[in-house]
Amino acid sequence: DEDVLDVLKNNEISDTTKHVILEKLAEINNGKGIKNQAPFEKLLTDESVAQSNKLAIINALDFEKIESLELLKEIVYSENSAITTNALKQIKRAKPKTALDISNDIMANYMKYGDYQIKAAVMTKSEYLRDMSVNNFEAVDDKEIDDYIDFCSERFQIAVDNSFYNAMVFSVMNIHHIKAVRTIIVDDSIDDLLRRACVVENY
Repeated sequence: DEDVLDVLKNNEISDTTKHVILEKLAEINNGKGIKNQAPFEKLLTDESVAQSNKLAIINALDFEKIESLELLKEIVYSENSAITTNALKQIKRAKPKTALDISNDIMANYMKYGDYQIKAAVMTKSEYLRDMSVNNFEAVDDKEIDDYIDFCSERFQIAVDNSFYNAMVFSVMNIHHIKAVRTIIVDDSIDDLLRRACVVENY
C-alpha cells in the first residue's frame, strides 16, 4: 500500500502512469489488494489528484462501510464533475435506496446543482424505474413516473450542452414505459435517430 501511495503522491510521475497503477490495485499484496483503503479515500478530496485518477480510485475501492458511503455522498453533493456519476454508482451498488434518495433530493432541488450532478441523479432514477418495469409498474406511483418524465423533458428542452441533452433523452427512453416512449415520439424537436432508437429500445 505504501509503495503505491508514494507513487500517487509523487508529482514527478505522470498521471498516465499513476492511472495504470491504480487499475492494478487488486493485484498488489500478492493478489490480496489494498490492506487499508483509508489513505486512498483521502486522495478523493485531494485537489492535486487528477480527475481521471480519482475515478480509478473510486472504481477500485470497496464502499460498504458507512463512513466510506458518507465520503461518497459528500462528493456527490459537492463535486460537479465526472467523478459525481461514479460516486453515485458506487452508492447504488452498496445502498440502492440511499442512491435513490440522493437522486430524488438533487432533482427536487436541481437549481442548487450543476449539470453533472443532475445527470447523475437522473440516470440513477432512470435505472430504478427501468428495474421496476421488469417486475410491475404498479409498485411505482403514476405521479412519480409523470414527474420524472416532465423533469427530464423540461431539462432537454432547454439544454445547451449536447452531453446533458442526450443524458436526459436516453434516461427517459431507458425506463421502458409507454408514457416515456410517447413523450419522445411526439416531440418533433428530438432527432429522428433518437426517436427510432427509442422505438427499438422499447420494442
